[in-house]
Amino acid sequence: MIYGPIPVREAIAFVEDSLARVGGQPYVELHVRGTLAALVTMAGDVVQGRTMSAEVTARLREREMPWAEASFGQLTGTIELLAGDPGSAARGLIAAYELNERFGE
Repeated sequence: MIYGPIPVREAIAFVEDSLARVGGQPYVELHVRGTLAALVTMAGDVVQGRTMSAEVTARLREREMPWAEASFGQLTGTIELLAGDPGSAARGLIAAYELNERFGE
């Protein structure tokens, strides 16, 4: 969805609709919210995208889902690059790499 041929505004609408249908499935909901954060950033709302990304990361930590946090860390790197902050992207990607390393990935 993020890197596909669908225009970003259409992708946002699709993901928002999907989000309304995944209630009660925390991992799926957070995955969809992370995708939405990236799309919102791509659409030019960097502040909102970063806010959404931080919320997803916090909720993954609260739910003790480090494997999902490691996976999402790759997407936060993309969000930070889109935001024009390669240093923050690098820090996030390194943290995701280190989490993945803990799981033997």
